Amino acid sequence: MEWLERISQAMDYLTGRWWFYLLLLALGFFLLPPYASKGYSWPEIPEVIGEGLSHAVIYELVRLVWPAALLHVLALAVIAAVLLWGGRAARAFDLCAFATYLAIAVGQSTGISERYGLVVLTGNMV
Repeated sequence: MEWLERISQAMDYLTGRWWFYLLLLALGFFLLPPYASKGYSWPEIPEVIGEGLSHAVIYELVRLVWPAALLHVLALAVIAAVLLWGGRAARAFDLCAFATYLAIAVGQSTGISERYGLVVLTGNMV
């Protein structure tokens, strides 16, 4: 159990430092290559990233009117529930915020292009 205590102390030390999170962000962004269903070579990584960002799925979803209207009505309903019931509606608010952030993360990091097919920017999504 002594090794578990050492690991716990090390994690407490690292998570208390601001540079640890910056290091994790940099490692995730630079060391996780993008995925493309049609394949690519290492020198093509900037083009793959450009294609993924310029053909992001979220751009197609923004053009659809009914999902946007439905999400706005749902957000207003959750806000009204929080105003009416306070803490009892906190889980609904948390779930709505989580779903929104997840949709944004996946939608901005996933794209479909003619040149590379399905492109997932794993470093961006993490």
